[in-house]
Amino acid sequence: MGQLADLFARAVSETLTTEVLRGVGVEGMTPSLLAALECLHRRGVGGVGDLARDLGVTYAAASQFAARLEQKGLLVRQHDARDRRRAALRLSTRGAQVVDQVARLRADRLQAILARMPEEQRQALLDALEAFLFHAFEDAAAIERLCGRCRIPHSPQCVVNQMALARTGRGVKRPCCTPRSDAPEGGGTVPNA
Repeated sequence: MGQLADLFARAVSETLTTEVLRGVGVEGMTPSLLAALECLHRRGVGGVGDLARDLGVTYAAASQFAARLEQKGLLVRQHDARDRRRAALRLSTRGAQVVDQVARLRADRLQAILARMPEEQRQALLDALEAFLFHAFEDAAAIERLCGRCRIPHSPQCVVNQMALARTGRGVKRPCCTPRSDAPEGGGTVPNA
């Protein structure tokens, strides 16, 4: 079981992340940078502190992610006029394009793999994956962390939300999972920098 689990984890990582990242054409893009980019995409606007909390990393790591994404032209940093230490982070147009491209490439790659499977096996795999996810996370904190990293727009039907309902009696409500339409373009307060 251990070897199979390890092989499965590596196969998923290789086919749905590594290969996809090669396809986006951004030099030096890593799975960690992609996670940060996708989190900011969902959040709309946020500070380094928000990014650290949503990703479950240190403030220093989130700051490095933001700097690397900014260097690649994927992120825009807007400093607070009253306190230059605080800055709002949001995706550039190119950053949003990369997130969309990754989602398309990942979906296409997964669809191609599933299309090679007989229908019964495909449905059995999808059912087993949903059951695995449901049973893999038992406490509310782990479910909240998963929700913050899942990279899928939040909905009440989401398997993570269903886990939360079953385990805690309430659904997840994380700002990074709900796309924000009120992200300031040219001003506003800087959130949790």
